[in-house]
Amino acid sequence: MALSGSALADRIHGGWLGRIAGNMLGKPIQNGDLPQLPLGGAPWTRDRIDRYLRRADALPLTGYLPALEPPPDPVEFALRPEWQSCVRGRIHGSCRDDDVDYSVLGLHLLETHGPGFTTEQVGEVWLLRLPYLQTFAAERAAYRNLTAGVKPPLSATLDNPYQEWIGALIRADVHGWVNPGDPHRAAAMARRDAVLSHTGNGVQSRCATAALRGPCRAHRRSRRGHRRSQDERITPSPQDRRPRSDDRASRAHRPARRRSARAAGGRG
Repeated sequence: MALSGSALADRIHGGWLGRIAGNMLGKPIQNGDLPQLPLGGAPWTRDRIDRYLRRADALPLTGYLPALEPPPDPVEFALRPEWQSCVRGRIHGSCRDDDVDYSVLGLHLLETHGPGFTTEQVGEVWLLRLPYLQTFAAERAAYRNLTAGVKPPLSATLDNPYQEWIGALIRADVHGWVNPGDPHRAAAMARRDAVLSHTGNGVQSRCATAALRGPCRAHRRSRRGHRRSQDERITPSPQDRRPRSDDRASRAHRPARRRSARAAGGRG
């Protein structure tokens, strides 16, 4: 029996709240562990997070990140500028974040163009609705390519060392939410979005994530669909297909892209 009506709406609402809660949980310390950091200060390695939580007497962590009083030395613990709005006891809604932006943007895409949207239309929505400085890594590289007139799928590969990072996975949720009980369709829609900025694992991770985001996946119909989505190859629409020579070139340049990404830093 598939969910419908208020029960389905409740599942989707839960997915939306879960995305926001998870984002707020990690946002104060979202500074990565790469050599070059946008916020300055020391990177938030696992050891540094552990030391922060021990100082706050918050291990094991059972809720949002607690604030240290007085505020810590920014060189030792480089919290994000919004940290006071996303720590325990001070949360009254969601801070703006690209992880939330893309869910809203994805919904706008579907409301504007419907489930048959093209990858080119995803790029158009980005240019109209998404500020350049609110993009990072693979998305920023793709955005820069779009403004230069580069069309997908080349927008994902040209000067983009981040094309197999996690940015497309972050954008996947909405395609699962709008396809309850149909993970195969969710994955196909997610792929059309992902190839604007990602290739390889960056695309496949998004497809898998979208398939798992459908709110009815616990039901029998969804289990059958989930097996099908893993056993069958997702057939790309014509606008998503890439020449095989491009695939080979992309694979050949992966080591260089990874070295470049490590050197440059970024998010994904």
